[in-house]
Amino acid sequence: MTAPPTPPEVWKFLFTTTPRTGSEPQRELMGRIADSKERIARAIQRIAALHSAAMQKVVQELREAETEFDDIQEQIRVARNVVERQDHPQDLPLPVEAS
Repeated sequence: MTAPPTPPEVWKFLFTTTPRTGSEPQRELMGRIADSKERIARAIQRIAALHSAAMQKVVQELREAETEFDDIQEQIRVARNVVERQDHPQDLPLPVEAS
């Protein structure tokens, strides 16, 4: 149960440092870019957590379905045995009488 892969270019973008020099508008834009990178990183973490939770739920539901399937197969096997005995009573062993 692993998180979906994050493209390398996203990680490169998120962890690329920006220079601290430049004009006021440039520094303001760089600050906004840094904030956006941080929000993207948090979103990626949330996606990974949701993916993990969804995978755990799917695995649990699959196990429950497999158990139910096994139970139904056993019921079918028992029912077939009953039908087989009813269709061929001559093949059954005779009851032993107690003395």
